[in-house]
Order: sequence, then C-alpha cells, then structure tokens
Amino acid sequence: MGARHRPAPPLTLPPAQALAHAVGVAGLGLLALGVPLLSAASLAFGGIGHGEGFARSAAQLLPAFGYSLRMALLAATAATALAWPMARALAAGSRLGRAVDLGLTAAMALPGIVLAAAYVQMYNLSITPWYGGSALLAMAYVALALPAATRMLQGPVAQLHGSLGEAARVHGLSRLQALLRVEWPLLTPALGAAWLMTALHVAFELPASQLLYPAGHAPLAVALLNAASGFQLRLQARLQLLGIALLLGFAALARWTFARAARRLGDPR
Repeated sequence: MGARHRPAPPLTLPPAQALAHAVGVAGLGLLALGVPLLSAASLAFGGIGHGEGFARSAAQLLPAFGYSLRMALLAATAATALAWPMARALAAGSRLGRAVDLGLTAAMALPGIVLAAAYVQMYNLSITPWYGGSALLAMAYVALALPAATRMLQGPVAQLHGSLGEAARVHGLSRLQALLRVEWPLLTPALGAAWLMTALHVAFELPASQLLYPAGHAPLAVALLNAASGFQLRLQARLQLLGIALLLGFAALARWTFARAARRLGDPR
C-alpha cells in the first residue's frame, strides 16, 4: 500500500479454471454461510415450541441491539477520527510514523480478552473506578478497532500527493482549510469504509464485551452467548437473524449516505 503501487491487472482464468473457482466459492459460501443461516431460520420460524412468538422475542432483543449499535457508532467515529492522523504519520515515514507502526502491530497481536482483563485490573481501583460503565467498554472497542482502521486508511492517505496541500497553501488556504477542503473530500470513500467496517465489527464483538459490559446492558454478542448458554436456542436463532437483518439495513443506509456525501463534496457547485 503506497503512492507508488499500481493496481495489479485483472487475471483472466481459462474456462475450466473459472468454473472450478466458481464451484469452490459457491460451495464454501453454502457451507460457511448458507447452511448456518438456513438452520437459524428453520429454528426461529419453524415448528411448534414453547418459545415466545417472534414479535415478543424481538421486543426483548431490541434493547441489546440498540445498545450495541449506539456503542458501535461511538467507537467507530472515535476510531476513524484517530486513525486518520495515524495513517498520515505512517504515510510520512518519519520516526513518529515508525513508532506508530510498531504500536499498531503490537495492538493487533493483543487478544481482546487480554486487553479486557487488563482493563478490569487497572480500572477497578479506587483511583480509577471506571469498571462497570459504558465509557470503559467504548474505550476497549476503540483500542481494538484502531489498528485495522488505520491500516485501511494507510493506502488511500499515502496516495495523496504532498503537492496538493502545498498548492492549497499557495492559494491562500490555511493548513486546516486545506485538510478539510482538499484531503477530506478525496478520502471520504476510504473514511466511510473504515467507519462502516469498524461499526459492524464492534456490534458483534464478544471477548471485551463479555468482561466489560455494564450490568443490565448486555451487548448483542453477550445476549447471543447468554441465550446459547441457557439452551434458549430458538431465542438465540431469532437474535441472530434480527441482528443480521438490522445490521445489513444499517450498512446499506450508511453506504448510501457516504456515497451521497462524496458526490456532494465532489460537486464544484
């Protein structure tokens, strides 16, 4: 990823290899996604059991989804805002950029459960009584999502030539104005993709959520695990389908919003 890298030319497979590739991808998708989704749908809607109706189950599950979505929006916004300057430091190749690179690599190698356990030990003291609140969970989400978001922005940021900012400064723009009026419109698609990826990842994050969530506010992944642990398989299946459907709708809305914002920023009028 960098300014000098050119996209690789597309590879055209022979018909036999293309057919084998398509069959392999279709088989993998069926086994990895299709069969579990069909099983969850069959369990959620089929048969006559002692579970509640889907509408009443959804009313129980919506608070967990709403809490996860609010935390995901907050964490994604904070992580993307922090990832932008860190990606600029990486692209600059300075000593600070090398230190940031080392720190991000170490953070990516740190499991979420280990980070959450360290938070419990550190922020459950009398001088730092943050354990059991949403702020600590949001901080863990940002720390876990920041490395991937920064790596996603590293390539697009590196492709912005330095002369763009210099030309903007020559034409009378301040450094902040050049950042907002030149760099921001060009990076809007990449920033939107990093923000959306972070939000969707945080919404289903489990290890840190399980250790740090506030009492009475179980996130989506924790509610799924609780339903499975209590052998409430029908409730778990309904939660899976509801979460997937709502997050897909949220992703479609977010992509449409970012695309419209990019068009408006690119409009010279």
